[in-house]
Amino acid sequence: MATALAVTSTGQVYGWGSNGSGQLGTGDNVNAALPVLMALPSGVQAAEVATRFGTTLVLTTTGQVYGTGQNTFGELGNGTKGNSNVPVLAVVPAGITFTAISSNLASSLGLTADGQVWGWGNYNWANGVVGTSTKPVRVAALPKGIVFVDISVGSFHNLAVTANRQAYAWGRNNSGQLGDGTTIDRASAVRVPLPEGSEATAVAAGSDFSVALVRTSLDLAFGANGSGQLGNYSHDNSFVPVSVALPGNMDMIDMEGGYLHSVAVTNVGEVWAWGDNTYGQLGDATLTSRSAPVQSLMPSGTNAVKVTAGQRHTLALTDAGKVYAWGGNNVGQLGIGSTTPATVLTPTPVTFPGSLTGTVTQIASHNFHSAALTSTGEVYTWGDNTYGQIGNGTTTRQTSPVKISLPSGATATSIAVGAFHTLVVTSTGAAYAWGYNNYGQLGNGTNTNSSVPVAVSLPSGTLLRDIDAGLSHSLAITTTGRALAWGANSVGQLGNGTTNAAGLNVPVSVHLPAGVELVGIAGGQSHSLAVTTGGQVLAWGLNNYGQLGENNSVPARTTPTYVDQTPGTVADDVAAGQFHSLVR
Repeated sequence: MATALAVTSTGQVYGWGSNGSGQLGTGDNVNAALPVLMALPSGVQAAEVATRFGTTLVLTTTGQVYGTGQNTFGELGNGTKGNSNVPVLAVVPAGITFTAISSNLASSLGLTADGQVWGWGNYNWANGVVGTSTKPVRVAALPKGIVFVDISVGSFHNLAVTANRQAYAWGRNNSGQLGDGTTIDRASAVRVPLPEGSEATAVAAGSDFSVALVRTSLDLAFGANGSGQLGNYSHDNSFVPVSVALPGNMDMIDMEGGYLHSVAVTNVGEVWAWGDNTYGQLGDATLTSRSAPVQSLMPSGTNAVKVTAGQRHTLALTDAGKVYAWGGNNVGQLGIGSTTPATVLTPTPVTFPGSLTGTVTQIASHNFHSAALTSTGEVYTWGDNTYGQIGNGTTTRQTSPVKISLPSGATATSIAVGAFHTLVVTSTGAAYAWGYNNYGQLGNGTNTNSSVPVAVSLPSGTLLRDIDAGLSHSLAITTTGRALAWGANSVGQLGNGTTNAAGLNVPVSVHLPAGVELVGIAGGQSHSLAVTTGGQVLAWGLNNYGQLGENNSVPARTTPTYVDQTPGTVADDVAAGQFHSLVR
């Protein structure tokens, strides 16, 4: 008969099944055909339980560990070797608390709050020698100075995952359960050689086998790298995707490419940037350019969710709807009410008018101007206005955000900024544009600049759901997952199989592979990127620095081609800089 346990929402533990060693913790050794309540001390609440081979461990909400049941080798951790049919407290040094537990045949492991692994019972079997302790001790088999985030105990072997997603194993290896390509027992932990590009997120140890849950890292960059904008500790251009060197276990949740720099938001709400820093656009309080990510110094307590990058400046949006800006400010592109100082080295709040309704939900920027979208569908712009790209009916620069008057009834749901033009998609699937129009990037059938929003001439019956802009071309995804493009097309950046020095001033269909639908799209200076519903990345346009990521030096592509992704990887989003590309 096996043993089963459950933890309730109030921290109680119920168990049923075998109880011959007292593993149900009820004060007796009677098997239970129905759930019975474990006799935890008064006030103790369980957060997690683990049971195997007659031993049960309980992790409490305060980080303590209780054990009940089999204790032949000290696997309860209370300093004795006698079985117990009621929960007993594991004895640990003052200040040690646990965040995870694992139990198997006569051995127990605990993961401490500071990411260290402790063991008790027969916790370290190797070469026929058993490391035994009746109290938790730090596992000496593991390298020091490494933070761990997951653990699992097998019958005679152990597994652990580090904060930077590496897997380690130690103990018995007669069946290759350590995954190191041998059957040699290991008293010291060995790193498990996972497939290239894979990262461990969790591990589970069986009797004589191991399982790891992995993900494939896809924080990638390719193309021009003269300023370190690929973030891989190099300045060499790359015609194939290379990994961005984000620290530890961080992942991008949003990213953007600027002229010669890149910026990302991580899964812990931090902003990291790399590449050119001539104008302080990395936000690290220096003017030192970086070939690997450096943290932008967002104010304490802020949690970033989105970023965007211009030629010399960077913006970040927090989960509270606040916008911060830093870098070059020569024409007011930071939105701080002045062009002084001309360079801002750390994130500074953008000064929106008091009349703003809702909160900011989206930001966009390009060369020297910026835009924001609110939860109520309002659009604000600021910065350079030489060609009317602010959209307020003038060509006067704006050092603070100004609200744009969209046509009556139009509510914006998405925004994008090109070098000198601005785009929005509305709640009805229509699109409006304003600013420079020398190549037809406004898409209204003319090449006349406009300082107020004009309707993009979409094909009959076509509705849009997203939009983006390159230097002088515009891109959109329809509600059916197809792509449209208009504007500059000198090197095929519209993806319709042609080139045209004068550009195209009405939207044309991008020639996607048959059956492909898109979920994301991005425009660089003269190249374009897209993500399919299947997680593949397409690229087209200029390829002089390898920004199409297809592992060759073809000068340009006039139709979408697949980026040279690692087999099995799935992309979620893309971003394009001047001559480089980012994928996550």
